[in-house]
Amino acid sequence: MLRLAVACAVVLSTSAAFATTGGPTEIDLLGYDAKDHKLYFVETHHDESGRMPQIYFVRTAGARIGKIVRVASIQRGVVGSPDPDGVLGARVDKLRKRLETLPPLGGEPQRDDDAHGRISDRVGRALGLTRKRTGTERVPDLDESPHACAVVELGLTHGERSGQLELRECYPGSSGVVSAYAIPDNSATFVVVSSRPDLHELGYAIERPLLLVRVP
Repeated sequence: MLRLAVACAVVLSTSAAFATTGGPTEIDLLGYDAKDHKLYFVETHHDESGRMPQIYFVRTAGARIGKIVRVASIQRGVVGSPDPDGVLGARVDKLRKRLETLPPLGGEPQRDDDAHGRISDRVGRALGLTRKRTGTERVPDLDESPHACAVVELGLTHGERSGQLELRECYPGSSGVVSAYAIPDNSATFVVVSSRPDLHELGYAIERPLLLVRVP
């Protein structure tokens, strides 16, 4: 069982970790509601599971900081048709119009650079990204034979906010920071982290949200 180590950070779980069925999972920021201290994002599964894109918000202040809530999204659909009736698109457009747009730290979102899944450290440099291998984990290969994948710890720092996250990396250099956004009141930093945690079909990239918060 993979251990998640977090210091001064909140790991935000929206779906089953490391589960892929033929495609990547991507997370995109929609915007920030300063009045209610909520940051909205959409999670999209580019796979064959039939899971529809989902909209979430995460609380960025108060006693419930880091709590993630799924809001009205598409519940079901047809495989290969992520938004068959345009319902999600309409809801996303409505949210974007009323939410504050946050500039990304370190430039626009940076996903895989090449076919091997290596990810640029351009965004990571803005967060003082550090990487440390902490162990290995046996993962079945395509022929079900065991394969040793690395367990790496990513360290992130932004101002007074810092944290560490352990994740599985089955392809060297395939874990890193996709995007990061500073909350305007400096209470937290929203980060999207990516890794290739399995070997099936080149181990599609799975993105996960992480909230860096201040030390109490």
